[in-house]
Amino acid sequence: MTTRAVREIRTLQDIEQLERQPLEALIPSRNLYELLHANAALHGDRPALTVLGSGRVGDVLASFTHRALLGEVTRAVNLFTALGLGTGSVISILSRTHARVPALLPLVHEDAPTRMILLAGAGSFESAHITLTQGVHVDEADDAAEWLCDHLDAVSSRAGEVVPEQGWEQYRLELAKASFQPA
Repeated sequence: MTTRAVREIRTLQDIEQLERQPLEALIPSRNLYELLHANAALHGDRPALTVLGSGRVGDVLASFTHRALLGEVTRAVNLFTALGLGTGSVISILSRTHARVPALLPLVHEDAPTRMILLAGAGSFESAHITLTQGVHVDEADDAAEWLCDHLDAVSSRAGEVVPEQGWEQYRLELAKASFQPA
């Protein structure tokens, strides 16, 4: 695996030749974890990630080489796997800049959990769940904003809520409420 350019592109002919090659030959890293692994092999002891406490260059909270970053990511993946997360789980991390953020990078592993929102703070971890309510449809009336303000309870009613499997489900629901029929 490599993350380095293996040929120089100087002419249109170089681009055309490159485009005739299969993607797998051009980009052997199929996900971010493989990319981290390739960088660790190529640049092991070089700096990969530096976490600053402020905008000042000297205010370094943590610094990780490519090899150490891969180790932290792998350790975090093992933690999340031990917690029962796996393919199909979603993890989202909301955090201020913190020296421990690299320990939470299982999102990039080849078996990264999906469909999970992970919350973290003060050394604790929680999972949040997102649902889609049935909401309301508001016509394009002049008073639509006011009407919506008066009906936010209906928008946020949890009756009939669903866990969306795909982002398209929101649009499908909205189009159906607007009586849109695809051609």
